[in-house]
Amino acid sequence: MYQTDQYEGMIAETVTITGANGDEIYAYLARPLGPGPFPGMVLAHHMPGWDEWYREATRKFAHHGYATISPDLYHRVGHGTPEDVAAKARSLGGVPDDQAVGDLAGAMHFLRGQPYSSGKKKKASSAPAPADATPIWPRAGRRASTPSSICGAAAW
Repeated sequence: MYQTDQYEGMIAETVTITGANGDEIYAYLARPLGPGPFPGMVLAHHMPGWDEWYREATRKFAHHGYATISPDLYHRVGHGTPEDVAAKARSLGGVPDDQAVGDLAGAMHFLRGQPYSSGKKKKASSAPAPADATPIWPRAGRRASTPSSICGAAAW
């Protein structure tokens, strides 16, 4: 619980991680300041792309004590405004499932390898229905139960 006299701080930055097929991709990482350990959260972006909302959400989870990472699942599509990149991704039929799974697994692996990681993990997606995120997490190598919807985010 937040106390008005507590020290607050976080680190938030764009990092490069190893995604599917060993490709280097960008991810946005935020974590509380301090040595930890902190539980980790992987945040999967929605079809409109890796946008400002995901940076805000990543920092919000860090504010609440999670080391949080949001990989750019459209990294291979190109760069530009989130709207332009998302339009290009849609025109290409989206991202192949195996590629998205590999990128999300790479983000989990990145967090697990950090010295401030507690080893406890959460997964989240802003899918309209929690079932949309269900197939991805087990395939990414993590044991998963049925997710529950919390304010439009699937988390378990």
